[in-house]
Amino acid sequence: TQQVTIVAIFFNLKISLCTLFRYIIAIFNTHYYRYRVIDLLGQGSFGQAAKCLDETTGEYVAVKIVKSLPAYHNQALVEVKLLQMVSLIQFVLSEFLLINNLLLDQSTLHPDTYPIVKLLDYFVFRNHLCLVFELLSVSLYELIRQNQYRGLSLKLIVLFLKQLLISLDSLSQLRIMHCDLKPENILLEE
Repeated sequence: TQQVTIVAIFFNLKISLCTLFRYIIAIFNTHYYRYRVIDLLGQGSFGQAAKCLDETTGEYVAVKIVKSLPAYHNQALVEVKLLQMVSLIQFVLSEFLLINNLLLDQSTLHPDTYPIVKLLDYFVFRNHLCLVFELLSVSLYELIRQNQYRGLSLKLIVLFLKQLLISLDSLSQLRIMHCDLKPENILLEE
């Protein structure tokens, strides 16, 4: 079964050149001496995203490279703080409920089961804030496009909708509103 993850960072446009204020990524360039760029994932108004190999863990990750403009840098720092807060609260809540035997289904509140993108790391490289995320698959938009815009099965729609509602409810409980919810920002897991 595929899972859907809400994320407001990736776009499925293949890019060959980067525009003004974007760090030009060379494939196989080593970032921060830890993340080796394997492929370009896409670009958006924020900057660009690259598929990278984490040389420390051997796992593939997605690195969002933010434009080196103050407004984008500051907005990305807010994103980092929000994602860190969400992750911490989910972990603390699940541990509290498990310790106090208040959780009937242990999988429901474990941080790994929340369908919200996981921030793994962040750093500054050559004046660009870089956010490291778990590597996800295609966007919901790309899935619909691959299906030649014929729509999806009701069973799949229900599965996606359930996960979206869980994500939005989790954010709502933390008084966080997702302001850019669209098919391009909903990524699937393999």
